[in-house]
Amino acid sequence: MVNVPLQAARGEEAHFYDELAAGRIAYQVCDGCAEAVWYPRAVCPNCGTARLVWRQSAGRGTVYSYTVLERAGHPARRDDVPYAVALIDLDEGIRVLGNLALAGHAESAASTHPIGRAVTASIVQAGDGDDRGVATMLFTITGEAA
Repeated sequence: MVNVPLQAARGEEAHFYDELAAGRIAYQVCDGCAEAVWYPRAVCPNCGTARLVWRQSAGRGTVYSYTVLERAGHPARRDDVPYAVALIDLDEGIRVLGNLALAGHAESAASTHPIGRAVTASIVQAGDGDDRGVATMLFTITGEAA
């Protein structure tokens, strides 16, 4: 289990986490300008309309960037180090942040060269060490760089 700090989600963010807990990666598309929108919000950052509709992502994309954390970014993650997090460009046109699974251990990231490689998301149960859980995205490399 990945350990994550828990916080109360609110507004559109709560809808995203509810969908994630149900096994779906949700994102928004503006009904006014047709742009994909990420991070969940009430108003389109591109055209200003409040007509945002929810869609489901297939969870496939490519690694835009990543880093390996040698020190926990939060005390809840202290048992996970080293671990990798990545910016992922999903095929639907949004860039999300998630955990990145690498072959072997995260410290071997430099030898795997994940930037530009295809990934697929899985949804995993995470907790804060007290058995309370939240769903989170874990991306796994599934193909070579384009």
